Amino acid sequence: MYGIDRKIQYRHKVENSEWSTDQQRWRLSLDVDGEKKVMHAKFVLFATGYYDYQNPLPTKIAGIENFEGKIVHPQFWPEDLDVSASY
Repeated sequence: MYGIDRKIQYRHKVENSEWSTDQQRWRLSLDVDGEKKVMHAKFVLFATGYYDYQNPLPTKIAGIENFEGKIVHPQFWPEDLDVSASY
C-alpha cells in the first residue's frame, strides 16, 4: 500500500542501534547475509516477533545491578506503583 512494500529490506539483522541526539537520527549496525553494513534513519520500527506473557525474555542492560531505583518489568507491572513522581 502506497509503495511501502518496496521500501522494506528483508534479511537485515540489526546488531546494534544507537540514537544520536545531535544528528536526530538512528545509526544501525547491520549484518546482511554475513556482510556488515551501517544505515541511518529518522525513525525505526522494531518488530522482534517474540512475546510470551508468562515467561518474558529478561532485559540485559549493562550496569543494571548498580541502579538504585525500582526496576519494573512491563509484563509484571505492580498495581500499587506510584508513577506520579516527577523525574
